[in-house]
Amino acid sequence: MGVRSDGGFPEERAEVEAARENFWKNRFQARCSSDLLWQFQNEDGGWGLHIEGHSTMFCTVLNYICMRILGQGRDGGRDNACERGRKWILDHGGATAISSWGKTWLSILGVYEWDGSNPMPPEFWVFPTIFPMHPAKMFCYCRLTYMPMSYLYGKRDFVLTQLEQPLCMLACWVEDPNGDAFKKHLARVADYVWVGEDGIKMQSFGSQVWDTSLVLQGLIASNLSDEIGPTLKEGHNFIKNSQVTENPPGDFKSMFRHISKGSWTFSDKDHGWQVSDCTAESMKCCLLFSMMPAQVVGEKMEPKKLYDSVNVLLSLQSKNGGLSAWEPAGARLWLEWLNPVEFLEDLVIEHE
Repeated sequence: MGVRSDGGFPEERAEVEAARENFWKNRFQARCSSDLLWQFQNEDGGWGLHIEGHSTMFCTVLNYICMRILGQGRDGGRDNACERGRKWILDHGGATAISSWGKTWLSILGVYEWDGSNPMPPEFWVFPTIFPMHPAKMFCYCRLTYMPMSYLYGKRDFVLTQLEQPLCMLACWVEDPNGDAFKKHLARVADYVWVGEDGIKMQSFGSQVWDTSLVLQGLIASNLSDEIGPTLKEGHNFIKNSQVTENPPGDFKSMFRHISKGSWTFSDKDHGWQVSDCTAESMKCCLLFSMMPAQVVGEKMEPKKLYDSVNVLLSLQSKNGGLSAWEPAGARLWLEWLNPVEFLEDLVIEHE
């Protein structure tokens, strides 16, 4: 059977359309998220860190809890997914064998004592910055994970029966359920939800800028600008509009933030966190577009904004010549020996 240029044979297209129609008609009756979890369950009954990963206690316990929250019974789910998942958990030492991050989530949900979690005292954040283990010296995402965790650890007098928000949003809710900080988090929840034909997914953040910059470079290299001019112009506008034009507000250095003006993020302008490779790829796109006719790809980026990009990149270069991804590297490598995460490595400090 050959490949049809119009997208397949009639019976194949009809099969796809029938699947889409079935999903549409049953989208309010089927538990799409729990169905998606069943699909990624391993044969042994557990779940891995990603869809091809081997089963781990951390992922299996959290997936099991999600299915129960979504309404599946104790032995519910397709092919007894809950029963199989629980069996894997019990056969491997029980839920108390979960990693430290998992213990934190179980404590937040009220099914595990906080005393069983690793200590995360919030006082850690008020140490002088000269302290060799100060959070300012940590990799930004490690820092942003343990900051709300340590806050919640210090607020151990609360219990939740349901939880659908990330840690920072939860910390804002615990502080003030009616506060502006929580409301601002709430307004952005939809940005993390991705509804596909196979179910509802959650993402940490998108990769719009990264994907667009690489796709545009490929399109430019194809020498088809006469045919794809409108596509190039729209992509060029997206890249220009996605550049971060201001540094973080307030005294951002006292909050352990780096300059971001002139950078590009991994996802969009609102994300706000500078990334060196995203900045370099996006700036490269702008330079390539500057050598093409404006009537085809639009007006070129202002030189001042390109200078800001160069400034960000140079600020992320270390003395050894290498560049780090998010913030300047400089913390001692021995801090990695204190990594509290059992299933990830090289995440305590920034590396070139």
